[in-house]
Amino acid sequence: MTTSNEKSEGPWVEPEVMLRYLIHQCDEISQDGYLSFPQTFTFLGFATLYPYPELLKDFDEIVLSEVGTLEDRARACKELFIRVLTNKEALSHDYPEVNRETGKINSTVSWYFLRAAVHEGEKMLSRADYEFVTIFQILGSIGLSTDARALNDFEATCAVSDQPEKGIEEGLEIITRVLGKIRSIRIPIQSRNN
Repeated sequence: MTTSNEKSEGPWVEPEVMLRYLIHQCDEISQDGYLSFPQTFTFLGFATLYPYPELLKDFDEIVLSEVGTLEDRARACKELFIRVLTNKEALSHDYPEVNRETGKINSTVSWYFLRAAVHEGEKMLSRADYEFVTIFQILGSIGLSTDARALNDFEATCAVSDQPEKGIEEGLEIITRVLGKIRSIRIPIQSRNN
């Protein structure tokens, strides 16, 4: 098990940062014309709430429900994340370690995470706000896990960059190259009206 005070191989996000990001995402989902919860939001929500079985069950029911508007369900998710964030004791929970060899994903899932990384990276660059740079690194690392060489390049770029803007720009170049390689897969339906 990995605690919030221990870092495992690869990028690491403090639970508090992930919760603030998910709360921010709930606001974005409820305001920006999304048709459904993005798969990356759902995955990160499940991973974040894993140590809290009751809240995990509630989250599962909210994101899979067809009852109520997406805006209402996003607000309900936000309330769950706020409950954990305001409970400092809960933030010290253990999280399972991820085995990078057995935790492989397919190219469709990779595509979702890479698109989410591009979205977050471009948003940070346009706003010059780098609060969630570690989220960009996590999304990119998960998405690039199907390409060992690109993943190594991405993590090396992010690890040595003491300038978030430069690290994001270089990371986006790597992600864009990989997205070009997997363009031949059927592109999934977007979860936003754009």
